[in-house]
Amino acid sequence: MISDTGVVTLYRPYVVHGLRVRSQLELPIPEAVGGLEEPDLTVRLQPAPAPEHGERMVAWAPCEIHGVDTTVHRGDSGTWIWQRSVATCHVHPDLRVVDIYPEEGADLEAMALLAMGPVCTYILLRMGVPVLHATAVVIGGRALAFAGSQGQGKSTMASFLLARGAQLLTDDSLPLRQVDGRVLGEPSMPLMKLWPETARYALGLFAELPHLLCGYEKRRLLLTDRWELVDRAVPIDVVYLLRRCDVSTCHNVQISVLPPQEAFTEILRHVANRAYLLPAEEARLVPTLAALSSHGRVRWLTYPSGFEHADLVYRSIVNDAEVEG
Repeated sequence: MISDTGVVTLYRPYVVHGLRVRSQLELPIPEAVGGLEEPDLTVRLQPAPAPEHGERMVAWAPCEIHGVDTTVHRGDSGTWIWQRSVATCHVHPDLRVVDIYPEEGADLEAMALLAMGPVCTYILLRMGVPVLHATAVVIGGRALAFAGSQGQGKSTMASFLLARGAQLLTDDSLPLRQVDGRVLGEPSMPLMKLWPETARYALGLFAELPHLLCGYEKRRLLLTDRWELVDRAVPIDVVYLLRRCDVSTCHNVQISVLPPQEAFTEILRHVANRAYLLPAEEARLVPTLAALSSHGRVRWLTYPSGFEHADLVYRSIVNDAEVEG
């Protein structure tokens, strides 16, 4: 609904990474059933341009073409997350309101991904909830997470397992909570970001999927009744750190357990948007990450690139994680 002044007034209810969100910006996920009486977060669309704030820059991401792609400023007025050609997002100091100021000609789906990704992730981190750049599934009673830098195959690995009966816990962002000495992974959104080849050869989806963003080759898959979703937090049994290798140098799958100190260092590297935090805020994440890094849960998974190795990779994971038949 748009008011006489051109301002969007309709709010839609969603659940994003466990946060109950009331949003004027339409998100590419199903709305929450029954609405939301008490949201954790309200997302409002505001007219451009974003106001001047004068806060200090704490993080930025480079762009090979334009020099800077993302900036994060923080101060008494809150946090200001700017993404080139998309929007400025103002996270209020209480972490309960986000105002979005679109850039001229900005793509609505890009704004939605910014809100669901970096913005909601930052809010969770500020709440003391670590969020790993990871994808996770549940199969045979075991919850398995896959972490790695871009291109290592997190979503591809999950797709291999989904095609063989797994349930998706989350794609790309894994919120963690420590409850009664156990580290639980929170369910996320029924949405996967896939390369066309992964959708085709890992999941058998030959129909054209919508682009994740305009002009971007990666696709958006909204999971339906075809795949089951995990709807509750579950203890994480294993975190696999992915190392995809060229088939000319790697022919077998190798899995090795990291000692706790090395595991903690590696897990810390995979905390999403950690650069946005101040040292005291980052310290709040340590107990949960340390617990996750113990008891041999974190393991290297080195595997040969190529969809033809899917069965080999699957069998190796099932045997290593002691997945029930």
